[in-house]
Amino acid sequence: MTQPIRREVSLVDISPHHPYQTRKNLDVKLVNEYATAMKNGTSFPPVKLGVVGGALVVIGGHHRIAATYRRGLPTITADVYETDHPGAVLLAIDDNSTNGKRLSKAEVRAALSLFVKAGNHKVGRGKVMSSRQLAAALGGSVSHETVLHWIAEDHPAVYSKFKRDAPKPKGSGEFDYRAKNAERSAQAAFAAIEQCLAAARGVSSPKVRGRIRERLLKASVVVETLGPYELPQDDGQTPSSDDF
Repeated sequence: MTQPIRREVSLVDISPHHPYQTRKNLDVKLVNEYATAMKNGTSFPPVKLGVVGGALVVIGGHHRIAATYRRGLPTITADVYETDHPGAVLLAIDDNSTNGKRLSKAEVRAALSLFVKAGNHKVGRGKVMSSRQLAAALGGSVSHETVLHWIAEDHPAVYSKFKRDAPKPKGSGEFDYRAKNAERSAQAAFAAIEQCLAAARGVSSPKVRGRIRERLLKASVVVETLGPYELPQDDGQTPSSDDF
């Protein structure tokens, strides 16, 4: 990636499409505040634009550009980068994490997807970044556990490769999110059963007890349809984490 060139850019030359915008919506209040500040003579830092595939696209500074439109100004000062799609993604994420309005958690998640889809999670010979490295690339606004959770849910194919190939520095504390989630779900299920039994002991009506039994029998049938199962050797014991 070459060093940017700072110049005045005509707004009409900027692409109306925004593939590197991770924010869900522009903050209209912030745009108005910027427009007022511009009217009062406040200087703003240059926006970031990229020449990607011949198109001049916005990398950072969407609110400043919108405010410039609001003021009716024809040009804006910009740092213009000659780059490719993965490079533009990196620049956009860096800009969003260090400048302007803080991203929401949902927007950081969208930025992670943009990062992964651009292939920026790959590091040499098909290896992938660790969850800590990914969290750092996103500006450190979310934990590496959250990143691992999002990868598992949004990019399962990448997740399987991630867990197989991701470098694990000593003391990294990496964990298998799916296994941990399965353990929590099982513990919640056992707790719910115990609560059901405790509540049932307080029921005096034979008719109501019959309805409770019927519901439990139906629930057991549903459990059988979820997949293979093994009957425990030690009835009544809550499984340990080693069972997951």
